[in-house]
Amino acid sequence: MPSSHMQVMAFVTTTCALLYRHRQRQRPAGHQRHKLSVLMQQLQLLLLAGLAGAVGYARVKLGYHSAGQVLAGAAVGSTFAVLWHLSTMRLARPYFSQLAELSARLGLWFRDTLAYDDVHKAEFEACGSAIGRVKKIE
Repeated sequence: MPSSHMQVMAFVTTTCALLYRHRQRQRPAGHQRHKLSVLMQQLQLLLLAGLAGAVGYARVKLGYHSAGQVLAGAAVGSTFAVLWHLSTMRLARPYFSQLAELSARLGLWFRDTLAYDDVHKAEFEACGSAIGRVKKIE
């Protein structure tokens, strides 16, 4: 039986790596990002991969799974991550504008953040402008 812990860790790690790769490929030619930002993103991916490896090692070391079961779990999780990435990017993303019009998205805070170069910076700026609007109202 494949390790479900490794399935989850491999899914998350692979999904993050695929999203990082997607963001890098969609940048316009000549677009330069701050080197520290790129380094931090790569460090986060490296730490996530290290955490996944540590979980796999712990599952074997604690005797819950064999190495083969851990590797099978990693393969299953990575495979599903690739399938999920392909299905969302190729099948669902072209219809995102129609999905965003559904009333259900309001309760889910459903939005497309792939267009932002730096999601954290965009959220910070949106929060700052919202605070400015509240202060003007008072």
